[in-house]
Amino acid sequence: MAKTDRIFQLLSLLSGARGFKEGDLARRLGVSVRTVYRDLADLQRLNDSIEETEQGWRLKTSAGTRPVDLDPAERALVRVALGNPALRRLRRLRRALEALDAKLAPPRVSAAGAAAALELATVDRSGEVPEAVFEALERAIGERAVCEVEYQTLAEARPRRRRFDPLRLFQRAEAWYLAAHCHENEEVRIFRLDRITAVEPTGGRFVPPENFDLTAFLADTWTISKGGGRFDVELRFAAALRPLFEHSRHHETEQKEFAADGSCRYRVRVGQLEEIARWIVGFGSAATVIAPEALRTAVRSLAAGTLEANSAAPEPPPKGRGARRPGAGRTRGTRR
Repeated sequence: MAKTDRIFQLLSLLSGARGFKEGDLARRLGVSVRTVYRDLADLQRLNDSIEETEQGWRLKTSAGTRPVDLDPAERALVRVALGNPALRRLRRLRRALEALDAKLAPPRVSAAGAAAALELATVDRSGEVPEAVFEALERAIGERAVCEVEYQTLAEARPRRRRFDPLRLFQRAEAWYLAAHCHENEEVRIFRLDRITAVEPTGGRFVPPENFDLTAFLADTWTISKGGGRFDVELRFAAALRPLFEHSRHHETEQKEFAADGSCRYRVRVGQLEEIARWIVGFGSAATVIAPEALRTAVRSLAAGTLEANSAAPEPPPKGRGARRPGAGRTRGTRR
């Protein structure tokens, strides 16, 4: 982190409702305690707005903004959001969340009876997202800077360079994504963040699509993949699945109709069929595709491939130089 960014982060932490010891500041900023001492000394030389108390370093009451004063229920609800695993996965966001947490005034009364039952258990299935990649894209979006990135698709053996106009970073379908205008395809597309290995600004600037709205852009996806088509899908689900569809919602455009036998007629409009086909296969014989025929063909192909891959016992992996011999790794005294 650049020193300027670190100083702003440090000031944000010190403006909170409590003090911080040097070790705690070092951990939150990702630097050494010696660096924290130097930064604190620099701040003290600039002005006398920071002080060291029994609780630790903090901005003087007159120098900082007044801490947010919340009642116990409000504070508990904010802490639920601050603990969101998907947000805390990325170090830059985690630092911002910790700074926000530090600004919350301690509760005036016991938090008993607050919304303690709530918890966000969001799963993040992203691979490793380099901190430099996230920060570079975040900066490029703010500055409307054209970027060249190294991106790895599933269809290609290795990453290759592509030119993007980055528009939005977002978390959906349990992973982090980038919405960007791709110069190669001349359209806005979605890219997984963990497949971007490098970002370099080109020096150029771009004008974002007028009134770009991410929610509207994703409206015709089943989960994340855009398509160029428009498919009216009709499915029938067995009566055993009625509670699942009666009490849940899977898509903005869905329509549900329940028959006397308890089965569900399900209609939805999507832009491509691959994602919803994989979803349907997961229901096995409890799901039937009524239309379109292309979706029925896709489901049959997926099911047949799964059946073929699992119809026989898998072959044992080949033995290499590092293969373990029978009994290898046993310690003396182990029963044989």
